[in-house]
Amino acid sequence: MDRRANFKIPRKHKINISAVKYYWKHLVLDLDNSARAKLYDGNQLVFLGDGYMALKMFISRSGNDPAVTKKFKSQLQMREKLQWKEPKKDARDGMEGK
Repeated sequence: MDRRANFKIPRKHKINISAVKYYWKHLVLDLDNSARAKLYDGNQLVFLGDGYMALKMFISRSGNDPAVTKKFKSQLQMREKLQWKEPKKDARDGMEGK
């Protein structure tokens, strides 16, 4: 019997981890393949795609629950934040200086 095809939704307010599947209330996040992550709401597939996007949707659909956010804190911090730098301007004509 294929264990992936037959999963049970656990009790409320508890995160269970099975291989690379995360359960939260009625949500299931399947990260067997990060390029093809799956997010289920109940028994309905709501997302199939990038693992990071699925993770963010999982957190969002949990209502940003602190227990869920804490569980994935390290994965969220691994993503590098964009750091914007203001270009230097030349006072004479407003163009970038070299």
